[in-house]
Amino acid sequence: MHIGNSIKTIRLARGYSQEQLSNKSGLAQNVISRIERDMHKPTDETLRSLSLALDVDPDVFYYLSIIESVEDTKLNSLKAEIAPLIIKEIKEIYSLD
Repeated sequence: MHIGNSIKTIRLARGYSQEQLSNKSGLAQNVISRIERDMHKPTDETLRSLSLALDVDPDVFYYLSIIESVEDTKLNSLKAEIAPLIIKEIKEIYSLD
C-alpha cells in the first residue's frame, strides 16, 4: 500500500506545493516529502492533519492507495472491476480531477 502517493495525488490536485501543505497542515515540509516517497509511515494524527488541510476524509488516502495497487496485489477480478468505479466517485466527490 502506497499511501504517500495518494497524499501526493490529492495535494497536486489541490494545486498545493509541499510547502503550502506544510503551512496548512502544521507538518514540516520534510515530513510531507518523506511520507509522499513512502519513506515515513504517517500516524493517524498526521493523516488527520493532512486530511483537514486537503479537505478530504482520511479514509480517502487508504482507498486511493488500495485502488492504485490493484494490479500489484493481484486482487480478484470483481475488485478490479469495482476499483475504477470507486476512484471515479472519490475524484468526483472531492474534485480531484
